Amino acid sequence: MVRAVVATLLVVLVVASCVSAQLNFSPGWGKRAAAGGEGTGMHPPAGAVLPPPSSLAGESCGTIPVTTVMHIYRLIRAEATRLVQCQDEEYLG
Repeated sequence: MVRAVVATLLVVLVVASCVSAQLNFSPGWGKRAAAGGEGTGMHPPAGAVLPPPSSLAGESCGTIPVTTVMHIYRLIRAEATRLVQCQDEEYLG
């Protein structure tokens, strides 16, 4: 009896270690599911004619100032530097 339980546990552990899954959450999922029907949420109804991509982008956006882009770049670079420092400390310490 004990051997059967151990063998079963061993099989379950081997199978569980071989299985991987990906789970994605979408905040609008409940809204799409509640609305029901085709063409709700992110997906248009079958056979729908979509507007050209240029009108989807929003023409009122304008251009992004270079200073803003550079500020974002500096923030990303500083965060990357901190991550590298943390990794170095982890490996050395």
